[in-house]
Amino acid sequence: MTAAVLTRCRVSSEQLDLLLSFMEDHPDFAAGKQSIYSRFSSCKLWRLLAERLNAVAAGSGGAHKSPDKWCRYWADIKYKARKKSAAGGALGDLSSAEERLQNIFNNGGRDSELLL
Repeated sequence: MTAAVLTRCRVSSEQLDLLLSFMEDHPDFAAGKQSIYSRFSSCKLWRLLAERLNAVAAGSGGAHKSPDKWCRYWADIKYKARKKSAAGGALGDLSSAEERLQNIFNNGGRDSELLL
């Protein structure tokens, strides 16, 4: 095996910001609500998002993932943020990215005020 196969790139701060911004704009998609997004359109959005995130990787040295891997990454960071939040500070303070993630689910994203 070559060294390139063994190295794992981390998601860059630019990629994380883009991912959170996308999810803030699409809170129902972020929550995985299949009633609003059919399985087909959900896959289409993950492909679009993966293209954008992978394009940012070229400039920022971030991770390059398939749509399925980005979906798994999203599920992982949601789980970790919820677990940390539920611990009430026992696991440390929420990072700014984790706070943004919590706001997506608590406030319904950026457009929540417009829908009221």
